[in-house]
Amino acid sequence: MSPSASSYSNPFAGPDPADIRDINIHDRVLVILDATDATYFAWKTYFSLLFRENNLVDHVDGSVDSRAMVGDSEWTAIDATLIRWFFTTISKDLFHTVDDQSIDDYCRRLKTLADELRDIGAKVDDDLLLSTLTACLNEDFGNASSNLSLIPEPSFPKFVAYLRLEERRMKGVKKCV
Repeated sequence: MSPSASSYSNPFAGPDPADIRDINIHDRVLVILDATDATYFAWKTYFSLLFRENNLVDHVDGSVDSRAMVGDSEWTAIDATLIRWFFTTISKDLFHTVDDQSIDDYCRRLKTLADELRDIGAKVDDDLLLSTLTACLNEDFGNASSNLSLIPEPSFPKFVAYLRLEERRMKGVKKCV
């Protein structure tokens, strides 16, 4: 039996992380998500098809508890690739808007995007949402981002609350200087 045939007969076998990493996302997602253009529907459709074609739906639909997968290096490698795909298929302006927003605005926008993906059947699980949240923080939140990994039973609301406190602390420090 060929390796590809055996992977289809094993319901627990997932895609090879190296194969996923080597996909040229710009050849597969032919639009760049931009806040000023009407590209969202096309962007989400390309991603939805890509996830289904490559057996990646379980990474975004919430059917797998990603916290249970933290020790699985193949799973986390694929998740990291998906995050990279998202970042490289949005416009520079949209990407940089994240740096210029307050924590509340940034988190609200991120949650809205995750909800919109859920609405089209591409649910973003908590782990991917938390990874995206921390990966897009500007350099001022470098220490805070590192500290987020220390929060017991991590969740989006806990991360947001911590980042709000850190944002207030940083504003207080700037006033004192």
